[in-house]
Amino acid sequence: IPVHILTTGKLRSWKNINRLRNFIKTHNYSIVHGHLFPTLYFCSCITKKNIKLIYTEHSTDNKRRHYLFFRFLDRFVYQRYHRIVCISNKVQVLLSNHVKSIQSLIIPNGINTSLILNAEPIPLNELGIYDTNIKFVTMCARFVKGKDYMTLFRSLKWMPENIHILCIGTGPLEDRYRQYCNENQLSSRVHFLGLRKDVPQILKRSDVIVLSSEHEGFSLSMLEAMASGTPFIASAVPGLIDLIEGYAVLFPFGDEQALATSILRLLNDRIYRKEMIEKNCCFAKQFDILTTAEQYKILYTDLIEKNTI
Repeated sequence: IPVHILTTGKLRSWKNINRLRNFIKTHNYSIVHGHLFPTLYFCSCITKKNIKLIYTEHSTDNKRRHYLFFRFLDRFVYQRYHRIVCISNKVQVLLSNHVKSIQSLIIPNGINTSLILNAEPIPLNELGIYDTNIKFVTMCARFVKGKDYMTLFRSLKWMPENIHILCIGTGPLEDRYRQYCNENQLSSRVHFLGLRKDVPQILKRSDVIVLSSEHEGFSLSMLEAMASGTPFIASAVPGLIDLIEGYAVLFPFGDEQALATSILRLLNDRIYRKEMIEKNCCFAKQFDILTTAEQYKILYTDLIEKNTI
C-alpha cells in the first residue's frame, strides 16, 4: 500500500491545505476519505468536481461543539462532504444534533478478531517483570485528558500489592502521570510500556483490561480488549454504555473504589470471570475487520458508479 507523507511540519498548519491540494491535483483520485481533526477542515477545501469527499466521525464529542463560532463553521464544513460515516449510532445522533442536513450512515470500526484471540501471551521478562505472582490490569490509551488513567491509578489503594497496572501508550500527560505515581509510592506497581507493536500479546498476558474514559466514539482498543479472551471493564460513559452494556463490566466514571471492586471480582470469581469473557468475545465477533472493509467497499462503489450527489 503506497503511503505518502505530505509534511513533516506542524499537523495543524494551514499550509497543509495547499500541500493537500497540490497532491490531489497530481493524482487521478475518485475519492478522498478524511479522518479526525484538522483533516476535516483541510479536505473540505478540495474543489475538484470529479472527487467524492468522505469523512469518518469517530467521537461523540469535541471542543469545537462547545463554541458558537465553530458550531457555525462546522455546519458549512460538514456539508461539503458527500457522505459522513459515523462509527456508532451514538456518534451519528450527537453529530446530527450538532450539524443539520448532512448525509450520514453508520459503519462501525473493525479489528482482526482471530489475530488477537490467537495471540500468545508475552513472556514476563520482555516486560522487565519477573514476579509470577503479580496480577496485571492493562489499559491501552493515549495519555490525554479524555482518557481517565488517574481513576485507574487511584484504584490501586483499594487492591492488594500484587496487582499491577500496565499502561500502553504515550501522550502529553505522561510526565504528570509518572510524577503522580512517584509521589504516591505507586511506581513499583505502575509500568509505562510506551507505544508497542505487540499489544495483542500484552492483552493475552493481562488478567483484566480496563478502559477508563470520559467519552468514546467506537474504541478500537475496546474491541481488541473484548476479543482477547481477557475480561474487560469500562467506564459507563457515552460511546461505551450504549454499546456494551450487558456485554462487559461497567463502572461509574471516576469511581476508583467501584473500579477496584469490579477488578477484584473478575480476579477472584471464576464463574463470573468466564461468563464475562464469553460475553466480551460474543460482542467483538460482530466487528471483524472484513465486515467493516466490505461496508466501505460498498460505499465507495456506490458513490463512484452511481455518481451519487
